[in-house]
Amino acid sequence: MSLRIGADVGGTFTDVVLEDNDGQFVSAKVLTTHDAPEVGILEGIVQIAGEAAIRLEDVEQIIHGTTLATNALIERRGARTALVTTNGFRDVIETGPKVASNNTTSTLFCPDHSSLGPTGSCLRNGSTHGAKCSSRSMRPKPRP
Repeated sequence: MSLRIGADVGGTFTDVVLEDNDGQFVSAKVLTTHDAPEVGILEGIVQIAGEAAIRLEDVEQIIHGTTLATNALIERRGARTALVTTNGFRDVIETGPKVASNNTTSTLFCPDHSSLGPTGSCLRNGSTHGAKCSSRSMRPKPRP
């Protein structure tokens, strides 16, 4: 018997679905365990395995997805991070502001794609100063 399990870890609930060869589904919804998301996934797997009376060794594939990282970015939770790139990686910087459409995300980028300095100012003339900045000196722009 070929079985597949899919797990989606969301901000509040973790959904786990079992699919068998016949296209039949069994699902479970459990609370997300934020400190250890795998605990919620395993709890859901045990629940659907019991309900469907299957052996876990018959599971051939487990597919996992989550919105936890996206939620943390949008809600401005988690560790303070910085993305440092060089010329030629313009796309990476431009995709950043599209994470949140409500303009509450503070973004550090230069409109002309020059280097970003440690204070958030745009450096011109190809200065390498921005690449030598320590993480201690990087400060996000204040929120509006």
